[in-house]
Amino acid sequence: VRNRTSGGLTGFYYNWSEVTFPGNLMDCTKCHLGSSYMPNALPAGVLVSTERTTTGDSAETLADIVAARDGVPNDTDWVNTPIASTCYYCHDSVPARAHMILGGGKIRAERWSAILEITP
Repeated sequence: VRNRTSGGLTGFYYNWSEVTFPGNLMDCTKCHLGSSYMPNALPAGVLVSTERTTTGDSAETLADIVAARDGVPNDTDWVNTPIASTCYYCHDSVPARAHMILGGGKIRAERWSAILEITP
């Protein structure tokens, strides 16, 4: 885990720089049973994770985004495919992201394109 400070709605801030993973990050079975992290192990109907609600207009305002939230899900929202999303929250380096994308994952892709990737 990189040196990060998190806060959010509570207003409390924590320095996570001393938190490290107790083992080899490339050993997926350290956290996952068997091959449960493999794409073919995904349950039917698994959903993408929304990173950002958007209108698809590069000139959108905050008011536009708030209005777009009334109609979610939007085809232009930025989403991550299921496995990429799960891995990316900890493994967010440029090489890790490239590995996920080269493996077929989508990170911050428009919803319509990510849905096509996970639809059988």
